[in-house]
Amino acid sequence: MNPEYLEDSPRHAWGNGPYSIKRHGTTLATCESEPTRHPGCIQAHGVLLVLRLSDLTVLQASENTSLFFHDSPNTLLGQSIVRIVGQSNTDRLMEMIAVEAIEHSAKRAFAMLAKDEHTTLDVTIHTNDGLLLMEFEAAAFHPDPRDQDYFTIVKEAVCYIQAANGLQDFCNQVAKEVQKITGIDRTMVYRFHADFHGEVYAESKREDLSSLLGLHYPASDIPKQARDIYQRIWIRPLPDAA
Repeated sequence: MNPEYLEDSPRHAWGNGPYSIKRHGTTLATCESEPTRHPGCIQAHGVLLVLRLSDLTVLQASENTSLFFHDSPNTLLGQSIVRIVGQSNTDRLMEMIAVEAIEHSAKRAFAMLAKDEHTTLDVTIHTNDGLLLMEFEAAAFHPDPRDQDYFTIVKEAVCYIQAANGLQDFCNQVAKEVQKITGIDRTMVYRFHADFHGEVYAESKREDLSSLLGLHYPASDIPKQARDIYQRIWIRPLPDAA
């Protein structure tokens, strides 16, 4: 998010701290100084809106809203969320706020079409200190639920994992089952050693990809502030490594 698109408020995620340098390029030498917990920006594959919880008015918007919606960030500030998601989806938001446990706990609210009327956006929400945060993420893959029995798939995966013999076998099976369920290209289990350097400890991948299994990386590759976040937030979408 760019500061000029945000309400002049002490709620800015970065306060008076440093703004993320990653959008302008980064190196291993600068990773330790990256404001990982409060970068002040988002990944470009989706949109972030911050709403006043009491009336669902847009207070903050990421700078890329016009790529997904018909409105620029400046146009959206001070507007009701109805302008973007429509009345029925707004009613759904109000229902979730009233009955769901979404404080610091993101939940999928609904799906909607982007302005091109072809791209489906998955909308996830959570509340934080009197604010509603909405994430609109382009859905790249939507399996037909009629073609998948996910209960059976997950049940079998748990059985395989529980039957693992030792830590290595357990991690190998976790990587295999996660890749099978999600359909992503590569799943890795990354192990931190005592000196905090990392090792690809287990891997499951597409057959045409080269293996990264057994490779070691310096501690500076994933600095302390990033390691701390991984212990608190277990899901990290990374659609574009650049």
